Amino acid sequence: MLDMKKVKTLGTSHCLVMTSDLSVLGRVSNQKTFIYINQEWKSPIILDTPKNPSQLRFAQNNSRVIIQNTSGSIYIYETNHFDLLKKIQSNKHCKLIEDGFVCLNERNVLLCIAKVNSSEQIVAFDLELGTCHPITNFNHSQIYYNQYVEKEKAHLFTLCFHNQTTDFVEYSILKLKEPDYSIEIISPSENLVWNAVFLDPYTGTYVLIDGNEVILLSSDLTRVIKRMRLPLPSINGLHQYYNKAILSNDGKFLVIAYSDCVAILDSQQLEIRTIKNLPYACFVEFSKCDQFLLIGTWEKGYILENNLIE
Repeated sequence: MLDMKKVKTLGTSHCLVMTSDLSVLGRVSNQKTFIYINQEWKSPIILDTPKNPSQLRFAQNNSRVIIQNTSGSIYIYETNHFDLLKKIQSNKHCKLIEDGFVCLNERNVLLCIAKVNSSEQIVAFDLELGTCHPITNFNHSQIYYNQYVEKEKAHLFTLCFHNQTTDFVEYSILKLKEPDYSIEIISPSENLVWNAVFLDPYTGTYVLIDGNEVILLSSDLTRVIKRMRLPLPSINGLHQYYNKAILSNDGKFLVIAYSDCVAILDSQQLEIRTIKNLPYACFVEFSKCDQFLLIGTWEKGYILENNLIE
């Protein structure tokens, strides 16, 4: 598959994530979350709560697993016995959005995206103090999470702002740096829109994905280095739509899941490595050191031995 060795095939996988030490694997299915605690990935622990899980992440020190469901509620489990520690729900002042969970950092602060006063904001929940406060204060905004850039200790977001003067939606990149939550907003000189954006921490360049178009931008976002349209296969006369993308930890490879195929690109040269049909693809993820490529679909999940690394 994708010219890689298939290590394991699992069931329906809307999300498939490993801990940084590769010792634990989490898999989100239609109604349940499966936790595998050995590298044979057999006999999982099954978490029935929450129902309708949508995404899963492990805390940076692997001591917690955080699961968000389709209504936005967040459930935090410890990873020794997988007991539920805390549940965070929306309230009238702060509505959690689906797929808005970002991370649980080393200071036990949960970062996520929530709707506050009709605009989406980045919100911090301090689990030790039991407090919650918005980090941002935008008007008429939507925010999407893209990437954690470990080299810069920064989270990369897409900020979509509705300019009421022009009635256009303007796209910018928002960097939120740990541990002080300082914010930098960068806007491309060219009016661009995108589904996802990634920063290569080693070259400083950005890769933008807009449907089947991929754009390589300079570090200051003023110059388009290269742009290309991917020759995606048409399935039963239907066009492919974007689902998910991931940049490898070494910054060299970009993997994009479309509705019925997966594309792998050399992200630094913006060259196609392979495009393969894969029905109902919905999720892609690299393990911490790029040893494995994890692929999720509505029907199966795959653990592949990554042969892209040198």
